Amino acid sequence: MASTLVRTCALVLLVAVAGCSAQVDTGGSPDSAAPAASSEVIDIAPLRQTDFDYEPAGSPEELVRRGHDVVVAGEVETVVQAGEESVVPGDGNPLLYVAMKVRVTDPYRVRSPDLLDDGYVYAILSQGPRSPDGTPSYSLEDWNRAIPPGTPILLLAGPAEEGVVGPDSEVPDGARAVAPDVQGLVLEGLIDGRRQLENGLEEFAAGWKGIESMDALKDRVASAIG
Repeated sequence: MASTLVRTCALVLLVAVAGCSAQVDTGGSPDSAAPAASSEVIDIAPLRQTDFDYEPAGSPEELVRRGHDVVVAGEVETVVQAGEESVVPGDGNPLLYVAMKVRVTDPYRVRSPDLLDDGYVYAILSQGPRSPDGTPSYSLEDWNRAIPPGTPILLLAGPAEEGVVGPDSEVPDGARAVAPDVQGLVLEGLIDGRRQLENGLEEFAAGWKGIESMDALKDRVASAIG
């Protein structure tokens, strides 16, 4: 599969982070995300297709203090198609976006009612680069195998920019999608046979690495919000 490189402003994906991102074809394919042996196994490869320029928060408490409109915990229910965006007019392979549908169990902070739709938050993510024939590196099926239903998640996000949710999106009408902070999409699952936390979009900063479980992380976030 031919490699593609697409550059786009990171604010399209992450409203809380200034700078630019580069999407790099990681060689994914429909065969690269094999069905998981356990529903608790997670694979963050589809999330790690973009490099970000950002100022890392040294701890969960520091990230909470940055004042995101949405700070919630819950479980991933599914990943659905969201929309597309052409960086260059007439581009035959526009950027594709998916939405991670999160069932919220702990709404620590939700500053606008339209950001929480019937108990769900929809987190917009880049689907990643596409081959010249338009095939995404990771299909929706790949995403849903990699991040299976029931995966625990902590999400710190702000409202997504207009235009990333298309008219044929599976995001419900009236729901306002959110864009996760680079450090604000934390998952818990089995990786290399061990249950652990994993920051979806980037590696954990040093101050996050000693947190052993989602419950422990949620306790720290709840205390920071007060």
